[in-house]
Amino acid sequence: MTYLLITLLITNLASFIVLGFYPEFYKGLLYFLVTLFVLCTFAILKKVKTNQNKKQGFVSITTFFFLFAMVAYISEIRLGLNPFGMLDAYAMWIGKGRMLALSILDGDPIPLWNQYWRMPNYPLGIPLLHANLSLAFSSLNSFFITAKIPNYLYLTLLYFFVTERSLELKKPSLRWGFLILTGTFLFQPNYLLVVSDLCADFPVSVIFAVATYFLMERDKKYSHYILILSLSLLINLKSEALLITVVLLAFVFFFHYLEKRISKQILILTFLLLAVFGAPTWFLLAKGSFLSSDFKSINQASPETNFILERLLSGNLWVLVIQFFLNFYLSLTKGLLFVLLFLVFIWGSTNLRITVLFYLISISIYTGIFLLTSLDPQMHLEQAYDRIHFQLYLIPLVIFWKFTKDNEEKISDSLSSILNSINQLWKRTKLEKK
Repeated sequence: MTYLLITLLITNLASFIVLGFYPEFYKGLLYFLVTLFVLCTFAILKKVKTNQNKKQGFVSITTFFFLFAMVAYISEIRLGLNPFGMLDAYAMWIGKGRMLALSILDGDPIPLWNQYWRMPNYPLGIPLLHANLSLAFSSLNSFFITAKIPNYLYLTLLYFFVTERSLELKKPSLRWGFLILTGTFLFQPNYLLVVSDLCADFPVSVIFAVATYFLMERDKKYSHYILILSLSLLINLKSEALLITVVLLAFVFFFHYLEKRISKQILILTFLLLAVFGAPTWFLLAKGSFLSSDFKSINQASPETNFILERLLSGNLWVLVIQFFLNFYLSLTKGLLFVLLFLVFIWGSTNLRITVLFYLISISIYTGIFLLTSLDPQMHLEQAYDRIHFQLYLIPLVIFWKFTKDNEEKISDSLSSILNSINQLWKRTKLEKK
């Protein structure tokens, strides 16, 4: 998983440098990226072979492979019915990347910052991937095929991530339980739409899951730096993800402060990695406002208009936003996310409770965004509320995995006790019938 994460990060930075400032060397970039992905593939295969030598490892790798193959199959069916997925994807991610690539091939490159693009300051993580693919396969027929590849890269990243988490569980029964729970999350119908929408929401949800894992597993070697690299990739994927990245970074330093791990070396390396690998986003921010056109009223607000105050004091707007909040977390996801988090908060460790707090703050920020939109609130909520909150959707799965791992023996003993009781009750019922 880590190999692919770092490969995606290097791909993003290298593409930004070459396509943004030295587009005449795009062929060299393509050779470099092919070499990079070949090396990444060999490293992953070596890791998979090591795990396959163990029987349980082979079972986990195989079962999760079939689970994700089914997700990919359903995505292909959806894209076959609606090849364009979500139209915004073509306007803000795929289209920008293709236009950038075609302008380079025509010998008249468009600057990365182009004021005529819709939302010219939108993050470049996905467009740069599409630009590379369009440089390598420029025909229109190839474009409709390669447009899906970036999402499949992140689906592959998620596959390796959950498979590795499964292998960390020692009890076979809990591994199967984690498989079922993962399938429950992945096959949520609306989340399947997000997976196949070709937008940045699905990649963001994957990186949030990875970042949350390393936030909780701070004792692992290099976990802090892999977490920072995850955040560096995250801020290049979507604007609102930058807000949660700041929150997540605050929690990282909070944990380090509690555990007395903060040092000058950690601080310097952390901000150096964020500065270097987050360069595409910092470049775009330097060119214009962070706020998209959806929030232009904030930029235009003056002491006389009091736009923000009017929105925050609007009782009808609060009621509307709360309705969408309850619909997503109690109806659409059947309350599953809050049930899992409730169990963790009651019986989990302090580490897990603080992580639950991070999740609650994040969903509050994502909900608060809709109080300040310049668009019609009803329309904006209907179009974007569920999609944006699905970016945080996998975090409870990762938190509950950690809870299960920390309490493997207790949970396993409890399950054995319950199964024994059911078995005895069944036998007693059979005897009574006789």
